[in-house]
Amino acid sequence: MVASADALTPPAARALADAVPTLVCLCRDELIVHLNPAGGILLGIDPVEAQGRCFADFLAEPCRSAMATGLASLLEAPGAVPVCLIGADGLPRDISLTAHVIDPGTLSGTAPLIALSGIDSRAVGRAARDLAEQQARGRRIVEAVLDPTFLLDGAGRVVFLNAAARRLLDVDSPGEVSGLTLADLLHPDYQDVVDLGPAALAAEGEALPLKLLRMDRSAVDVEAMVVPFVGPDSFLLEARDITGRVRAAEGLRQREARLRGILDTMGEAVVTVGEDGLVASFNPAAENMFGYSAREMVGHSLHALMPSEVAANHDRYMARFLLGRPSQAMGHHRELEGRRKDGSLFPMEITVTVLRVGARLLFTGILRDITERKRAERAERAHRVELERRVEERTRELAALGQRNQSILETVGDGILGLDPEGRVVFANPAVACILGGSVDHMVGLPVGDVLRAARPGSGGGCPAEIRAAMADGRAHGPLEVDLLRSNNTAFPAELASQPILAEAGLGGTVIVLRDITERRQVAERLRIAGIVFDSTSEGVLVADGAGLVRQVNPAFSGLTGLAPGDVLGQPFLHLLAHDARTAAALTTALTRSGHYEWEEWRRRPGTGEAGDDGRVALRVAVNEVRDGAGQTTHYAVVIGDITRRKLDQERIQYQASYDSLTGLPNRRLFMDRLDQAVAQAARRGHRMGLMFIDLDGFKEINDSLGHQAGDALLVAAARRMGHCVREADTLARLGGDEFTVILSDVADEAACRGLAERLIEALSRPFDLGERQGHISASIGSALLPDQAANGEELLRRADAAMYHAKARGKANHQPYRPGMGRTPES
Repeated sequence: MVASADALTPPAARALADAVPTLVCLCRDELIVHLNPAGGILLGIDPVEAQGRCFADFLAEPCRSAMATGLASLLEAPGAVPVCLIGADGLPRDISLTAHVIDPGTLSGTAPLIALSGIDSRAVGRAARDLAEQQARGRRIVEAVLDPTFLLDGAGRVVFLNAAARRLLDVDSPGEVSGLTLADLLHPDYQDVVDLGPAALAAEGEALPLKLLRMDRSAVDVEAMVVPFVGPDSFLLEARDITGRVRAAEGLRQREARLRGILDTMGEAVVTVGEDGLVASFNPAAENMFGYSAREMVGHSLHALMPSEVAANHDRYMARFLLGRPSQAMGHHRELEGRRKDGSLFPMEITVTVLRVGARLLFTGILRDITERKRAERAERAHRVELERRVEERTRELAALGQRNQSILETVGDGILGLDPEGRVVFANPAVACILGGSVDHMVGLPVGDVLRAARPGSGGGCPAEIRAAMADGRAHGPLEVDLLRSNNTAFPAELASQPILAEAGLGGTVIVLRDITERRQVAERLRIAGIVFDSTSEGVLVADGAGLVRQVNPAFSGLTGLAPGDVLGQPFLHLLAHDARTAAALTTALTRSGHYEWEEWRRRPGTGEAGDDGRVALRVAVNEVRDGAGQTTHYAVVIGDITRRKLDQERIQYQASYDSLTGLPNRRLFMDRLDQAVAQAARRGHRMGLMFIDLDGFKEINDSLGHQAGDALLVAAARRMGHCVREADTLARLGGDEFTVILSDVADEAACRGLAERLIEALSRPFDLGERQGHISASIGSALLPDQAANGEELLRRADAAMYHAKARGKANHQPYRPGMGRTPES
């Protein structure tokens, strides 16, 4: 408690209080922090034991009640207040008590320091006699103070100055300042301070920066504080020479200005954050990247720059790191999502370093907007070409504590050169050495033309002329693409930018930012080649964004679909590809589940009407969903191929396998398939169906006598006549030779079969024109019904066949329905 109280009490105030022969008590927050020896004698207590006690403890009960508001009531009194104090022996002491604020507490952050001066009512006369001795003693105390100290009266006249003050002002003897005032000691720039007067300066309660004039009228920078001395018209001015500090601050300001100029030219955003998560600095590149001004961000939470999920993770990382747990995020590159002022999200790469400044930790992030790089990667994946991402390892050691800006420069991926006004290198970060080769120590001191050597013919081999001109004019030069030489004389593409460093005396130098753009050039070349492939491939290609809107199509797409780029760009690709609700639903479901869907379809060929063109084109459509590393859909890639030839070949093969090549009627294979379908449908619906077996009477004789060509012609004509007799829902098929069948999908009864049989017999009995001769045939027809006479398709066919043989046995050219007991017998 004693050490703490002493630390919170100005030494001069304690010394002066101890020199006063009457009670002086120094209090903060109603508690005694110092009691002078005279006060200890008056109260009969050791002054050390009084420290920490409430002054009200020594008041008699009536006085304690009157001062219920504390020492504030004494400060508000116009003069001395009579009070009664109770000493350690329990006896009262009548004194006159006055209160003064000698330290408002604004510098130390504590409560005001109040001085209570008490005079024993019986000792008033004696106090006047001792006044002269007190003043002399006060001067001796002031003389012993180490800091320059001045005693001023209420009018600001110098009453006394100690040895330290005389040395500060180069005064040989106190008589040299006799009659001088505070106005004579202060620089003319501080006339306003003089006008305030000592009492107003004492009321400020805090140290003020001033300029004092020595005897030779030269100025010296001091930090001064004015406090009341004993009595209302006496003041103590304590000064401290801060000339060295001012010079150091000016040097620091100039270095900060140079480093700030370097940071302002960087193409990467630099954000510094304190332990509390509030932004401490925000460079122009960060303003451009996020859309916030530095004024909007400094002093505010970093959360404004992150999506909510990233912000939550950031808080957890910070909490773990501050607890001393290692973090893999520090010093490594990470890819995160940033959030701009307008709420839009974008990908960024971030490198975080931590620096301790005194007791505080500062976290500095180097941020790069990698939207273009991500877009290039996605485009290359869409064209089935994988980009090679540049991975460049940057390792640096943090500079000594307090070198925050130096640490930032050493972690930047771009090369940075700091030049003096003559164009010589005074600073180079490790990235420059990595890009150009060589070492940082070798570069420092060289002309910039020896470090940045242009590879362009006719350039003279030095720094590019555009940059040299900008340096000479003291102006900035935006990004410039040039070819430079490394230390081993190999050329590489680079991007340069320069920014002047302005100082009070004019141009203080130049900052040059260097970036190796070899990878950017390679990506551009690969994209150019991919574009050639995209435009020249025979397959139609469509690329849509994550929202499903068409962004690009190649010429083959327009050729296959007949849709020009202007017809489809910006349109939903789903509506262009899916022509019916079923396809649209299947496509949407498949993309949601697996990210892929494909189908085949026939479309009308663009530009139909050419010879041999039936107006149809068969297309194979494949849709693939493209996602980023986070699983978010970024694009849709659609590939359309012309498979017309393959589909036609498949249809021809399928037709040949299912239809009779002579008559074009379904063959036995297709007949059996349709018979099974008809049986299943009849059973499902509860309907009756029928089957007719037809054999052409007399065909064999015509075929043998007139030849196979005449026989084939007769079969074709007979199939045509029978086709006119049956319904569209029925199936007429040729099983082989001169045997035909008819599947009746829905019949009422046996009479319906009989009616169709009569029409068939009549149609086939008419003569057939076979060229030079006519052919005459008839038909034997057998029929059976399901479920009346058969339980399944195979049994139905056997019984219709048996009925047909009975028709032949009855003289041909007739129809016989199946009856129980019929069996197939040899043809008569």
